[in-house]
Amino acid sequence: MLRSGLISVPNHIGVIMDGNRMWADKNNLDIIDAYKIGLQVIKSTCLHCLDLGVSNLTLLADPLENTLYSDEQKRVMINLLLIMFGDKYWFISNNIRVYFAGKMNILSEERLAILCELSESTVCCSGMNLTIALNYDGHEEIINAFKHLVDKSDTLISVTKKEVEQHLYTSHLPPLDLIIRTANIKRLSKFLLWKSSYAELVFCKKCWPEFNHEDLQEAINEYKKRDRRYGK
Repeated sequence: MLRSGLISVPNHIGVIMDGNRMWADKNNLDIIDAYKIGLQVIKSTCLHCLDLGVSNLTLLADPLENTLYSDEQKRVMINLLLIMFGDKYWFISNNIRVYFAGKMNILSEERLAILCELSESTVCCSGMNLTIALNYDGHEEIINAFKHLVDKSDTLISVTKKEVEQHLYTSHLPPLDLIIRTANIKRLSKFLLWKSSYAELVFCKKCWPEFNHEDLQEAINEYKKRDRRYGK
């Protein structure tokens, strides 16, 4: 029997996809080759989450924030991401609604149009919500929410939690239940700070390009063992 506070499947899973460079170095491959494999892992992880009944999946996919990548590598990685997101029929056929969270205004109009087209094309999909955190910073998300509130009122005296949440990049999402980070890196790196207050953390030793359904299931199994007390 499950203890009170435990549920069978997380409603909202967040994944910090890490270890592309580490895996490439270990296998004597170029970082771009590792990144291409990692994009396929994104698709397989989406399908595994759908099969398991996960309602919300949020992925941190942000080569722009990685200072170890050259400008040329970042350009190629973003273009590869956009090629994947340009295939809207894959997401539609799998009933996946797609959102993007982060500072989108740094993207060119052409790149932004691809993301908007995917979001708009999947608005009727109801199998799972996939949110891609791109050019995302958890501190910036909270600061940006407060800026919106200040701009709305010249006499702002008090702010409620609900009001802040309405102006987050991730306002469409429930709180995180489980955060998985690959490559055995044990930190949050400003990932969904507002939504992660009571999230359970699982750190996977495998790098992202080698992450598979067994690793996902193992993380969920670990989550099921946790007695979630929500601060009590």
